[in-house]
Amino acid sequence: KPDQRLRQLEVDLKFNLVRPKIEGARLIIVDDSIVRGNTMKRLVAALRHQGVKEIHLRSSSPPLRHPCHFGIDIPQEVELVAAGRSVQEVADYIGVDSLGYLSIAGLGRAISSAPGASLDDEAATARLHSEFCYGCMKKQGWPFDPVGVASNAQFIAPARRDTLIRGA
Repeated sequence: KPDQRLRQLEVDLKFNLVRPKIEGARLIIVDDSIVRGNTMKRLVAALRHQGVKEIHLRSSSPPLRHPCHFGIDIPQEVELVAAGRSVQEVADYIGVDSLGYLSIAGLGRAISSAPGASLDDEAATARLHSEFCYGCMKKQGWPFDPVGVASNAQFIAPARRDTLIRGA
């Protein structure tokens, strides 16, 4: 689990910004998900420093608002940039002109296995809920009883299993 200094160094090394190519530009950045927001915030600041006029951010995931108790490295709720914040508040924190997330229904449609299927929002969300866990996006987004699973599952880290059972 890298600390924030390593994440910042990674941003500095990963993005080689060429001012003459981006100065005055209007950019749309697409990210797979926005977890803490710190890496994107640093990238946006670097782009602004290079003279980018507008920055619009799109996430191909719904907002991550809750920690994952099933082994994925999603931090505590207090560390998640979208937890307890509106979309505009997240945009302001990161420093972008606009922010858009994929909806829960959009995620359900995107992972539907039926080629060319056209699902309405209700059917897409039901499909997602019946087969996938999306508890990090919507607190009750589990297709199973997480407390029951945690009580009997050996694959869940003990600390996370205990947290689920206690309901914390």
